[in-house]
Amino acid sequence: MINSSLMDPVQAPDVATSASAPTTVGVVLYADRLDHGLVEALLAVADQTTPADRVVVLDATPAGDLTAALDRNEGLRAQLPATTIVRIPADTPLRVALPAAAADLDTDCVWVLTRRTRPEPDALRHLSLTFGGTSRVVMAGPKLLAAQPGRLQRFGIQSTRTGRLRLRPRPGEPDQQQYDDRLDALAVPIEGALVHRAGLAELGGFDKAFTGVAADLDLGWRGHLAGRRVALAPRARVVLDEPLPHPTPVRDRRAARRVAITRAPWWAALFLALWVALGAIVAGISLLLIKRPRAAARELADVATLLDPLRGIPPRWRARSLKGRGRRTMHGLFVPMVTVARQAGDRIPEFILPAQHPAPTPAADTAAGADPATEDSMGAPPEHTQAVRNPGLWAVLATTAVAFAAGQTIDGGLVAGLRDGFVGGQLTGASADASQLWHSWVDGWRGPGLGTADLGSSGLPVLALMTWLWDLMPFHDAGANPLGGLLGAVVVLAMPLAALSAYVSGRVVTRRRWARALAALAWACSPLAAAALGEGRLGAVAVLVLLPLMLAALQRLTSSPRAGSAAAAALPTALLATVVPGALILAVVAALALMIGGSGRTIRRSLAFVGVTALLTAPVLREVAANPERLLTGWGLLARPDSEPAPLTLALLHPSTTTGLAYWAAAPIVALGLLALLRRGTPSGPAWFAGALIVTGLGAALVTSRLWIAQGDAELVTGWRGTGLLVALAGLLVAALHASDADLPPRTAWIPAVTGLLATAAIVGGTVLAGLPSGLAAGRDERPAVAIDAATGPASGRSVLVDVTRGSVAYTVMGREPALPAADLTDAATDVPDLTDAIAQLTDPAGAPPLGAVATLARWGIGFVVLPAPTPAAVEHRLDATDLLSRVGDYNRAAVWRVEPAAISATLVAPSRLRIERGNASELVPAMGAHAATAAAVHGGGTLVVAEPADWAKAAVVRADGARLTATVRAGQPTYALPAAATHLDISLPTPHPTLGWLYAALVALVVYAAIPLGSRRRPEAS
Repeated sequence: MINSSLMDPVQAPDVATSASAPTTVGVVLYADRLDHGLVEALLAVADQTTPADRVVVLDATPAGDLTAALDRNEGLRAQLPATTIVRIPADTPLRVALPAAAADLDTDCVWVLTRRTRPEPDALRHLSLTFGGTSRVVMAGPKLLAAQPGRLQRFGIQSTRTGRLRLRPRPGEPDQQQYDDRLDALAVPIEGALVHRAGLAELGGFDKAFTGVAADLDLGWRGHLAGRRVALAPRARVVLDEPLPHPTPVRDRRAARRVAITRAPWWAALFLALWVALGAIVAGISLLLIKRPRAAARELADVATLLDPLRGIPPRWRARSLKGRGRRTMHGLFVPMVTVARQAGDRIPEFILPAQHPAPTPAADTAAGADPATEDSMGAPPEHTQAVRNPGLWAVLATTAVAFAAGQTIDGGLVAGLRDGFVGGQLTGASADASQLWHSWVDGWRGPGLGTADLGSSGLPVLALMTWLWDLMPFHDAGANPLGGLLGAVVVLAMPLAALSAYVSGRVVTRRRWARALAALAWACSPLAAAALGEGRLGAVAVLVLLPLMLAALQRLTSSPRAGSAAAAALPTALLATVVPGALILAVVAALALMIGGSGRTIRRSLAFVGVTALLTAPVLREVAANPERLLTGWGLLARPDSEPAPLTLALLHPSTTTGLAYWAAAPIVALGLLALLRRGTPSGPAWFAGALIVTGLGAALVTSRLWIAQGDAELVTGWRGTGLLVALAGLLVAALHASDADLPPRTAWIPAVTGLLATAAIVGGTVLAGLPSGLAAGRDERPAVAIDAATGPASGRSVLVDVTRGSVAYTVMGREPALPAADLTDAATDVPDLTDAIAQLTDPAGAPPLGAVATLARWGIGFVVLPAPTPAAVEHRLDATDLLSRVGDYNRAAVWRVEPAAISATLVAPSRLRIERGNASELVPAMGAHAATAAAVHGGGTLVVAEPADWAKAAVVRADGARLTATVRAGQPTYALPAAATHLDISLPTPHPTLGWLYAALVALVVYAAIPLGSRRRPEAS
């Protein structure tokens, strides 16, 4: 569609000519049913200021009794011009019957109406003026209006060059004369159109290959190819009693595409068809990505245009007489692709962002009695002040201030760990980047030290992703430990993030913002949160941030209209379960509670939630199946079996015994939650939910402290009871938030607010006064820099940390492979008897001389021996006196000795993971990945010795010049005979069952896609 300024001057309508040469008009009215609409249409014809010369009524009614009905209404018939009723078969479409009816008329033009059209009195006059006494106009279209006053239905037919319908206006759009500058169109709807009778005959009428909108489009297209015009009359208005379909039906879209391909030049038709298919596929996939499956199906249906390529041959043959004289003048009538792209871009916010509903006026809000403390209150402040006045913002800022104030008990404060993280408490001080963490989960042989083939922790891929994102931050120090920096940021931001999470999640319980802000402060600044941060309990930090989101998503299963609510609830549950497997128990209990008291839709969604969560947490379930005791622990959730705290201590939400004012800090919150839970009235769903959380949390805290778990050889541990207490605290806050919505008399309405404020102030003040437990310090590696360089260098050397302070010898092997960032239940270490014996000999002052012990260390790639303080003097003297051990000094109060490589070969540069032995000589092979993974150039011949346990060979693939080698175990280590001509060595640790891994990744992507809330299903009202 173009405006008048873009028209060819010779095509402009000549109004003066029309005045001197009036156009004779015959009306063809198609009637397929006898109803009030037919009478209205006939009366509208009779009321025209420019009367028609003849009227032909096509009787397509089932009974064929239109003649008798009109004869009975003598008054109506007397008002009409000369009227003829023609009986046609009842199932004859208008476009089929029209050419014959038009041929029987002797007028210049034919005005096509139906029983649902009601033209305004001056419609025919304005339509006639568009012809201007010339035959160049083949048809003119009016502005089609809706039955609702002031609303448009259609004004011309718009399409791109490829046949993509871009119908503007949309049905229901207000008529503000915004389209009145249009004078030409590619085509017009046949209803209400004034058609040149001779031109219609010249074009052969409507092509029988097309129907509906496509038939009208084809007729106009052929008219342009014949050198004629299709005009628009914006002042001619015709009301359609029935609304036009929107969006356009798929059959019409597909037919319009076929029109464009059929009427294109024969040499361009194939390329145009391929372009249509490509555009439909791209548009369909794009709509699927923004979760518009129905719109995507409509787009992808256009591909079906290519499935019947022969269908366009007959209509092309029937129009062979058209030479395309007007093809050049059509260029300005197509909707440009730039316009299509702009219109699509304008609708992106509608698809992606939630719908913005207009706010009522302040007067209406006051009449409704809205509470200004809720998010639904109207008369809101200006947008630039809304953020400042948001209580959630102030809750987060206050929590941040509390975190830094309480963190002063840590040496250097919370900011001390922003570069290399923290160590101490439950934090191991692990050092790693995203790639190392990822390989710690997917490789066939994984884990710190000598490694193992057992399952890696399910939290590692999530931690790897977070580390990768952290490493992309512009303020990140490239030389720092990425994992340490991330964990430092997590500890610093844990309390503010917990407050934000609680504030946002509390909306499912109450919309009172100040109540949610106080609850967020109490949640993030509780004694449990302080203990979790000060002791480095990463699992508890995850609970602080994710548990509110998980509970809110579960609550939405009962009310949310979104189909993806089950996936949205499964995501935070699965994330929490990766580091706290016990979250699965809480999820199952909550789902069962929802199913017991819920509706049919709630039951279905709960079952879907359980199913999706089970699929997402398949790696966690596999770990739990192998070690069920993991349900009691998590990252940093271990504790030593000690005397159980008094019941009052647990009731006051303290995971361990404490003293002073801090002991009573949570008492007001506990009392407030219990009073809210026990208030008079019938308990509602949120009240039952809160009670279940309190009982479940307290029960978990009691059970956790009574179950002892064997850790390692003899150490006993228990789960941290604070995890259950956090669940109980969540229940108390849910009860308090639910009670805040109660309707109270005006004289007592202030009591809950003041009580909540005082209770929150007490818990915040207690945390600030007590501070965080001082178990954390700035991150540092227990090895000296020279040992770290050896571990990350080509030799990939190891260090052994020996602890002789417990009365028995315990050791830890450290290499380039990262450990878990926080303490957790450890799998049984790989048993290497000769290494254990060698360390025992070295640290036994009364034992025999350790003749081969140093050689054993070197064979296993151990280049350094570290004894943390306090070190017994006798052990220190024995190591100093041992041959091939050289003391390199003390580091961080730990004594360090170097293992000389001459212990196994005089030609070896340093103890290494990989070496090639040729007689008495040894050659170092660079190992650049975890657990001896490498790709290196080598000299052929000799024996490759891998300083890994024998079971490593079952998980590793060793190739020389592409040929896989077979392992032979010697002295507990795998060895491989290298071919004499070998030049390249490749060692990899492939992922077990990679197909399952890809399927799991696809599942995660699908669930994330389903959980993302993109826009609103409700189409915004046109304005």
